[in-house]
Amino acid sequence: SYTTVRFQKVLFPRQAGTLPISAGTVSCSARVGGGSRDPFDRFFGDDVFGARGTYRKFVTPSNSLTLYVRALPAEGQPANFSGLIGTYRIEASATPTCVNVGDPITLTVKVRGADYLKAVELPPLDRQPALARDFKIPAEMAPGKLEGDAKVFTQTIRAQHPGVKEIPPIELSYFDSRTGKYDVATATSKFYTQET
Repeated sequence: SYTTVRFQKVLFPRQAGTLPISAGTVSCSARVGGGSRDPFDRFFGDDVFGARGTYRKFVTPSNSLTLYVRALPAEGQPANFSGLIGTYRIEASATPTCVNVGDPITLTVKVRGADYLKAVELPPLDRQPALARDFKIPAEMAPGKLEGDAKVFTQTIRAQHPGVKEIPPIELSYFDSRTGKYDVATATSKFYTQET
């Protein structure tokens, strides 16, 4: 008799082409041979089940695999393509919503949609032209945190002039594997600035 154990590992190919996956192995120690069935051995032997024997190590290989990875199309690829594959949506919020010019604003961006969000990174916000035009944005951004079905990123920004009433659309470009086309998810957040 034996027990079957099944596990999965998610892989993300880094390049196109034919990618071989070599055989894996699993090892275990299994009892071989029999032992005494004397009832006293059940209590005084080294096996509480009364079937002492010797153990051997077994190593079993799996089959090998081959993946065929297609290259992403060059046509229609956005200049700010983030390398994300799948379907995504984002939302943004800012606090506080009424500030003076130069006051710190906490911008929160939530990314949803993909089955595996751990590897998802938000493109640097200081490279988003519309956002950088109206706000001072540090070059460094804190790493995102997984919260439920979303990965949450926070960034401190500061309005550069009065009259700004919203955060310009934050863009996250991705390749939609269902449609075979590139797409862009956007998010905005409203707030108000006033003269100091």
